[in-house]
Amino acid sequence: MSKKEKFQIPFQMKKIISSFLVLSFVLFSCSEKENESKEKQNVTEVVSTVVGIGKVLPKNGIIPLSVSQTNQVVALYKKMGDFVQKDELIFKMKSVSEDIDVELAKSNLQSSLDKNKANAMDLEIAQTKLNELKQIFLTSKKLYNQKAETKQKVFLDSIAYVQQLQVVNQFKLNNIANIQSGKEKDIQLKSSINKLEDQEFRALQSGVLIRFDVTLGQVLSSNSVFGELAEISDLVVEGEVDELYASDIKLGQEVDIFIVGQSKSIAKGTITFVGSSLQNKSILYETIGEGSDRRVRRFTVTIPNSNQSLLINQKVECKIKI
Repeated sequence: MSKKEKFQIPFQMKKIISSFLVLSFVLFSCSEKENESKEKQNVTEVVSTVVGIGKVLPKNGIIPLSVSQTNQVVALYKKMGDFVQKDELIFKMKSVSEDIDVELAKSNLQSSLDKNKANAMDLEIAQTKLNELKQIFLTSKKLYNQKAETKQKVFLDSIAYVQQLQVVNQFKLNNIANIQSGKEKDIQLKSSINKLEDQEFRALQSGVLIRFDVTLGQVLSSNSVFGELAEISDLVVEGEVDELYASDIKLGQEVDIFIVGQSKSIAKGTITFVGSSLQNKSILYETIGEGSDRRVRRFTVTIPNSNQSLLINQKVECKIKI
């Protein structure tokens, strides 16, 4: 092998290595640019979406169910999940306190009747005595006219007669008052008996019983909510977004709805309401302290078409495209 050939071999190897280095640099530069482009795209995607938390509700809201006084359920016709029409009978009940009211009314009426009876007997005795005193007074007056009785005796007999007359008149007034009182007590008793009869609880509007904690024989406390009636209407999501992103929320923005903890969208909607101020977090936040660290802005998402994947009172995540 000549010297020239020996010199060309290393030279060619250097040339190949240089070309490889240049190619590697070019590929590395392209890879870096591609990674930067992807990172920029990811940053843009993150910035363009705000996540809020919400609850699925009927558009027209939910009516809480309660009774105005303590009652016991005596007949049950509906259960949770049933559809009801307006004024449809849900259950029958009777008042727990009305039993006592009836017994009290009976006692008051009997007391009034006994008092009337006693007053009538007293009136009869007083009337008999009045008749006797009247006869004595008339006899004394007649004897006085015949000059067989003193003037003082006639005077005393007249006073006794007048006083007894006043007693009789008072008994008569008492008797009239007692009779009237007895009539009032009788009315009270009839009213209490009517209240004791079974009362009906009917639906205030058409809808579905999404909560119904009622069993046969149960005693329902006054003004204590035992159920919820949701009107049959389109569903919406009442949501909240953290105050850090409050200014990014606007009317008309599109929203993807997800079940909490899942990555597949189950519905789509549009923001149709945005709160004008920040408020405290609601019960949508279940972690201790989660509802008090920062404030939120409320929003409503309208869902154009009914979606069977959504359930009333379901907690969902709302990814808002800003």
